[in-house]
Amino acid sequence: MSDLVLDHLEPFALPAARSTEFANHLRYLGDCRLGLGLLAGNMARLESVVASRLPPADKVRTCGFGNLDFLQGIPMPLVNGMFDWFAVSACNFVRVVGSIREAVTAESATSYLERVLPVEKTFRDKVGAHPVGASQNKKDNAADRQHSFFPQASWDSGRFWGGALKLTMGIGGSNVQSAAVPWSVTDSFERLARRYWPSA
Repeated sequence: MSDLVLDHLEPFALPAARSTEFANHLRYLGDCRLGLGLLAGNMARLESVVASRLPPADKVRTCGFGNLDFLQGIPMPLVNGMFDWFAVSACNFVRVVGSIREAVTAESATSYLERVLPVEKTFRDKVGAHPVGASQNKKDNAADRQHSFFPQASWDSGRFWGGALKLTMGIGGSNVQSAAVPWSVTDSFERLARRYWPSA
């Protein structure tokens, strides 16, 4: 049995002698990969439908949010949910790889996750896993709290994007802004694939 490569971009392989120790982790990663592929595949199909209604993205930049003609018939509540589900599952996948790395290399699983999926982790922490508007954590500002309940999906240049809309609020004479940063399920999946399963 040979070592199992878990990360192809920052080369890391689980030594074959330790594979039994991490058998449950590896099964989890396989299951999670299938779920991520299902979500990204469904998102790609919806993106393809929308793109077919518009001029080619390399010729005309089309972007929008809300009740637009080219989004008619697209299940936008489901698209919004896919961002939540994908962010949580992608972060879980990377954190589990990170936990195996941590056991072998002593690098923190959290720092590995923050390096690999910084934008998706912020979205997961502020919106996807638990909308911060439902808590009173002092780390979150008023704009983050309000923004966590907004529909997250918008369209830009051939893809749906979550976190593309930023909220700025004037409070007590100063402005606070949500931590949202745009990211795409399909783009994120493509980056994960290059890192973790490039030959698939």
